[in-house]
Amino acid sequence: MCIPQRLPKSTKNGHLYLMDGDRKGPVDLGLLLTESDDLVSEPALEVVRKFIQMEGGENLNFSLMALGPSQDGDD
Repeated sequence: MCIPQRLPKSTKNGHLYLMDGDRKGPVDLGLLLTESDDLVSEPALEVVRKFIQMEGGENLNFSLMALGPSQDGDD
């Protein structure tokens, strides 16, 4: 099982998608995130935890990245 490199949230239906370069296209994980949920909300983090658990907690070859405003207040 490959640890996903990206888990984007659809702006059309709010679903979480697995983006894995070994697959032909995005995979709908069936998880519907609410408008207030983001990729570090509990439902999305549970997906990441499941991938870690599938690897026995030993293969941690993945990363998470978040984008936000700059600290100096300039957006």
